[in-house]
Amino acid sequence: MKYIHKWLLALALLWAPLTAPVLHAALPQAAPVVAAAFTHGLLWKIERPGVRPSYLFGTVHSEDPRVLNVPAVVQQAFDGADSFAMEVLLDDSVTQQMAGRMFLPIRQDLRTLLGQALFTRTSSLMLEYGTPPEVVLRMKPWVVFTTLSLPKPETGLFLDRMLQANAVQQGKRVHGLETIDEQLKVFDEIALQDQIVLLEEAVENHAQLKRDLQQVIERYLARDLAGMQQLSDEESSRLENPRLVAEVERRLIYERNVRMAERMMPRLQEGNAFVAIGALHLPGEQGVLRLLQQRGYSISVVY
Repeated sequence: MKYIHKWLLALALLWAPLTAPVLHAALPQAAPVVAAAFTHGLLWKIERPGVRPSYLFGTVHSEDPRVLNVPAVVQQAFDGADSFAMEVLLDDSVTQQMAGRMFLPIRQDLRTLLGQALFTRTSSLMLEYGTPPEVVLRMKPWVVFTTLSLPKPETGLFLDRMLQANAVQQGKRVHGLETIDEQLKVFDEIALQDQIVLLEEAVENHAQLKRDLQQVIERYLARDLAGMQQLSDEESSRLENPRLVAEVERRLIYERNVRMAERMMPRLQEGNAFVAIGALHLPGEQGVLRLLQQRGYSISVVY
């Protein structure tokens, strides 16, 4: 399982109130980008003749204050938009659905699945996140490994949630590109034994994951999409379980890229939309920017 922990960064970052008056000044001139060269930038202008431009913003699911300090040019595009879309709208119904899907069937428990030694280490780490062993005992392995792949939450206000709250406050139309059921299925349909492999990796490399996550944040703040992708792909040729990595990447990234690009279409056809999705969904030949380009949209980087 060595080296899988680098890839777990992508999994963690893809999971998962500022207010300001509308600014009427023009946004900086966007720079055209050649096909599939989407390696640097977080805010992208999406254009097609006959409709007002829209903007696609790459987020990182983090509550780091540096991430929450939205750059002025991004805030300007956000404030001027008529509608806002993100991966999944977060509300009480989502919380209820997640709570109903987090736990193992009644006759299963995590200690039996992991063995006493691994369960003890796992429950000790989960206690740092405020989850007692008796609750961890009932959790599905994927819930535990996604939790351990992220820093302990402090405020619960990560970037995507903040943008949604701001959009509601500004009276924008808000839309989800996916349902919570679709997102949960990405993990629920991973074979149980594969979930256990990923959980063990998250436990073994918990300290390293936290350090690596800080590198991802630094590259995000530098708008370095290629660098973020490099961190998640590092040493991939040496992975001991390439089948598992390929399967989950397909489910978590590539299939969702296609789904989200397709569901952006109504918003882009309306025009003047602001769409926010995880930054690692943007780059590459199978990334959302390339998929939009293939659908006839002109893509240019703004920030």
